[in-house]
Amino acid sequence: MIKTDKPLSTLVAEFADLTEQRRKLEAEVKKLATDLAAREDKLVEGFAQAGIQNIKTATGQTIYLNREIFAKLTGDHKKAYTAFRRAGLGDFVKETVNANTLRAWVREMDEVLPKGLQPYIDVTEVYRMRMRSN
Repeated sequence: MIKTDKPLSTLVAEFADLTEQRRKLEAEVKKLATDLAAREDKLVEGFAQAGIQNIKTATGQTIYLNREIFAKLTGDHKKAYTAFRRAGLGDFVKETVNANTLRAWVREMDEVLPKGLQPYIDVTEVYRMRMRSN
């Protein structure tokens, strides 16, 4: 049992107050995330139209376009495994193809996939805004 010099009713009231504060802050964070997502979509489009990668703010932060690549197998996996082995990538194939290894390899290849693998790999690019503070 935890010893305290405060009465149980005080601890309960403090807990309730802190829980309410947390709920309000979580709601505020959720609203901020929604607002940021809406601005991010506009910024990704704006950066693309302007042909820029980053902008420094007046207060010193750098807002930049971050390219992420995601890859996953599609179609018949057994045929894909055969294609991987033929392409000299048998190390990728275990019981399954490791998604992180595949993603890293596709990122390295930068959209130039060996012949025979194209039907089995779905490559998706996602652009997100990031910020660095000085």
